[in-house]
Amino acid sequence: MTTSSKHTHLLVRVDGLSGLTKSLGQECTKFYLAEFKDRLKSLLRPRDKLIKVATDKYLMVLRNVFESSHGQKQERQSHRSSLH
Repeated sequence: MTTSSKHTHLLVRVDGLSGLTKSLGQECTKFYLAEFKDRLKSLLRPRDKLIKVATDKYLMVLRNVFESSHGQKQERQSHRSSLH
C-alpha cells in the first residue's frame, strides 16, 4: 500500500489461479476472477477506481482516504451499512 496526500494505492494479487485452472478448468477460473473483481468493486466508493493490471492483479486507487470532513464520514458509514 502506498499513500499520497490525495490517493492510496492497494495492489491486490490473487493466488492459486494455476491450481484452480488445472483442477476446474479455464472457464471456472474466468468466472472466479469476474466474481472476485465484482466483490472488490463493491468495496469501493463511487470516487475510487479498480484497475486490472494483470490476469491476477488489481490496483485499487482510493481517493481522499484520510479526509476528516463530516460528509466523508457519513458516506463511509452509509456505504458500509449498504454492504451488510
